Amino acid sequence: DTLTVNGDTAVITFEHSEQGFEVKGENGITGFEIAGADKEFKPAVAVINEDKTISVKSDEVKKPEYVRYLWTNYGDVTLYGSNGIPVAPFRTSMNDEK
Repeated sequence: DTLTVNGDTAVITFEHSEQGFEVKGENGITGFEIAGADKEFKPAVAVINEDKTISVKSDEVKKPEYVRYLWTNYGDVTLYGSNGIPVAPFRTSMNDEK
């Protein structure tokens, strides 16, 4: 998986997302958080893009460097692969080795 930043938006490209994603639940995608260099994570809004990447953004983080998903013990799973399998909790950063 790869994290890139476009202004105040973090964009995640998943290695095996050719078939896309499904969102289940009434509130859209939930469970994403982003942080800047201070590593203070804030709740974020996530959107699935046409190219099967996911954009993540928060008004509280102007220069995102870190993204995590369901990084709690009580998160509701709302993001699934097109095969119906839930996307597992993860974290990534601009500093991850490629």
